[in-house]
Amino acid sequence: MNESVRILLIQSNKSNADRISSILEKAGFNDIHSAYDGVDAVCFFKEYSPEVVFIETKLPLMDGLSVLKKLKKINPDCLVAVTSSDYDKSITETFIKHGADGFIYEPFSEDRIIPWLIVSLSEKERHKKLKDEYDCLNRSFENRLDYERVVGKYASENAVSFDKAEKMLIEISNSKNITIDKLIEILK
Repeated sequence: MNESVRILLIQSNKSNADRISSILEKAGFNDIHSAYDGVDAVCFFKEYSPEVVFIETKLPLMDGLSVLKKLKKINPDCLVAVTSSDYDKSITETFIKHGADGFIYEPFSEDRIIPWLIVSLSEKERHKKLKDEYDCLNRSFENRLDYERVVGKYASENAVSFDKAEKMLIEISNSKNITIDKLIEILK
């Protein structure tokens, strides 16, 4: 899993980027890139499509909050950890309000970065699976509604019961050698 995760470090200080990169590499993350100002960060984000970003609050050319807003507009599903040397509750709340997924304060260490990253990636994967299941159930429900509407319409048009109409449609499906779903699609 770690090898395939694309990570972008947006840090004004190269030594911070190197420190975070070293921690990530030690944990098995290999696809790591860095940007050192807000403009390069946005350009690189568009080209590289990282799944995870570590962004500093204070950046040259464009501040961290402006960059965060642009990144979340491009890809709202990207995980973003804000990095900072000092804790400020109002800054934290502002970044969270605009889509930050977490905060990591200096000094950067393995026990601060890796647990956040592993938990966040796991939660993102869990959320994706739940969304996929929801979408599948929703499609199934919609298909069932379409089926019941068509059978009901067919029953009404032919002055027969719902059960009789359903049997008639199954017979038509079999005689025409098409699936019931295809027949429902045709009759919708």
